[in-house]
This record gives sequence, structure tokens and C-alpha cells, in this order.
Amino acid sequence: MESVFISNGNVFPVHKKKLYAAMHEPDGVEGVSAIRNAEPSLKEQILEHESIGLLRDATACYDRAIQLEPDQIIHYHGVVKSILGLGQLSTVITQVNGVLAKRPEWTPELNTYRVEAAWKLAQWDSLENYLAADGNSNTWSVRLGQLLLSAKKKDAASFYETLKVVQAEQIVPLSAASFERGSYQRGYEYIIRLHMLCELEHSIAPILQQSDSDFSKDSLNWHARLEMTQNSYRAKEPILALRRALLSLTKR
Repeated sequence: MESVFISNGNVFPVHKKKLYAAMHEPDGVEGVSAIRNAEPSLKEQILEHESIGLLRDATACYDRAIQLEPDQIIHYHGVVKSILGLGQLSTVITQVNGVLAKRPEWTPELNTYRVEAAWKLAQWDSLENYLAADGNSNTWSVRLGQLLLSAKKKDAASFYETLKVVQAEQIVPLSAASFERGSYQRGYEYIIRLHMLCELEHSIAPILQQSDSDFSKDSLNWHARLEMTQNSYRAKEPILALRRALLSLTKR
């Protein structure tokens, strides 16, 4: 297979680089880049920067791509994801608002990013406005936003109804992944999400005055639970981001 990928100039190295990137193997991506015979394309540069965590460089490449192809929404997805990954949450909201002011038809595609930024910043009024802008989205970030907003409003019925739906949405793909080779790693994203939903439900129960709930009798050991997760930024950062939002809710 190695010879098949490397043969024929630059075509197969590009595909192999994508494969390594999908496997979260930055060393593999850099290795393919080292044997490249020609200057990398803009797309290859983006892939390489993202795989090794150079999100500022990836953002610059996406900005260039937007200049070249301003009507391609995939470039806007890329630049906003990179800014979100850098933790520049206010910039995410500004960027998305600016794009949607010119291209409102892209709201179903880009709204999820400003929703995520809003709940991470605990900007509850903005969150409510962004959720209202697109009532049909069911992305993970939007679902968390819906749950947190219901908790903020102390709307127990809406919270638990949405929670059941979101739990089911994670269990279905996790069950499907369990039948595949390498199922644990493939399904780990959904395991982390269920982990987050458990902490969310435990933390919100006192706010919703569920005094008869089992959750009111004990508290979760956040430190121990975090230690049990994979030692990677991809696994731990979403959990910590949600915890910060929960602390913002529960302290008020």
C-alpha cells in the first residue's frame, strides 16, 4: 500500500495526508509532507496546519481561500472552527454575525458556531436570540445551548424533554459504532458527550429544584471523572468548557 500511495507524483500523498489527519496522526501528516515533490496547495497547507494544531496559520489560509472563493461556505466553516479552537469566542460571534448579515441564507450552516460561543461565554440573552434564529438545528452545540437555556429559565419540563432527545441522539451512533472495527476510538466522542450530559443533569437538578431526585443526595467527583477520560485536549476541553458554563449558571 505504501508504494501505491507514494507513486504517481503528488496525487496519492494528498489522500494519505487526509487519512492521517482523520486518524489524528500529526506525525504521519508531517511525514507525507516531507516526501512531497511540489509546493503544497492551499488545501494541503490547511490540512497540515490543522493536524498539528497551528490554528492561527490555518485561519490565515482560510482567509486567503475566502478571498479566492468568496461564495464557498466551506471556507467560512473552516475559519470559524479555527477561531473557535483558539478560544476567541467573542471573535467567533463577530465573524458569524458579519457573514450572516451579508448571507442570511447561510444561517442554518453557521449559526451553531455563535450558539456555542454564546453559551461558553455565558451570554444567555445572545444565546436565546441565536437559538431563535434557527429552530431546526440539532447539532451538539445547539443541543447544549438549548439545555443550558432551559436551565437558566428554570424550565424543568423543557430541560428534561430535550435531555431525553439528546441522550438518544448520542446512543444511536454509539451503538452503531460498537459493531465496527476500532469501535472504542470511533465511538469515544459519543462517550464523552454522554459523560457531559451526566454532569449537566447532576449540576442542573438543584437549579430546577428536583429535591426528590437521586442527584440531590450526592455530587459527582469532577476531578476523578476528568482523570478517567483520555489524556488529550480533544477529550478534556469540551468537558471543561461545559463545566465553566455550569458554574456560571449555578453561582447565580
